[in-house]
Amino acid sequence: GRDPLYLRGLAFVLGASLFNSSIGFLIRVVEEADGWTLLFYRSIAFVIFMLGFLAFRHGPTNLPARFRAIGYPGILAGVMLGISFTGFIFALLNTTVANVVFIGASSPFLAAFFAYVALRERLSLKTWMAMGLALVGVAVMVGDGLTGGGILGIGLALLTITTFAIALVALRSGRRNDMRPATCLAGVLPCVQPRSWPIRS
Repeated sequence: GRDPLYLRGLAFVLGASLFNSSIGFLIRVVEEADGWTLLFYRSIAFVIFMLGFLAFRHGPTNLPARFRAIGYPGILAGVMLGISFTGFIFALLNTTVANVVFIGASSPFLAAFFAYVALRERLSLKTWMAMGLALVGVAVMVGDGLTGGGILGIGLALLTITTFAIALVALRSGRRNDMRPATCLAGVLPCVQPRSWPIRS
């Protein structure tokens, strides 16, 4: 049978995809908030949840040590995820949800390619073929953006998947430690951007 860790990881990926697919609809129904405000409240909620989870998991007094343990790979992952979170919100506001979701679906293949380059992880022929198909699909979307006026949103979607893929590889490179504090850092970064603050001078 399959490795239980593999099955657990597969379940997490499917669950993340399910919940992530609802974000586009939820953002579309919000009418009285701009992108920075949406980003601020989304990030704050994420940070509070992650800090609570980490405190429950490791104990509040152990949190500083857990954050230090992520090292440079965790810092890189946190920064890249913070950029990805930001790009995702603004991509949804500047192109269709379908474009963002489709381009986002190619991020695992981009991450696999980065892992092949940076970590020398072997890729199967099926993975190479899937990456090729994903590249063709993204090229079609970019072409539609150039002709349909949604190039800003397409560009932000490409930024989102690129930084997300880099973050995944960085997290994997530091997998001997608990890298979840790095994702918490990713939620903090958008919040320190003054333009995201609800009350601005």
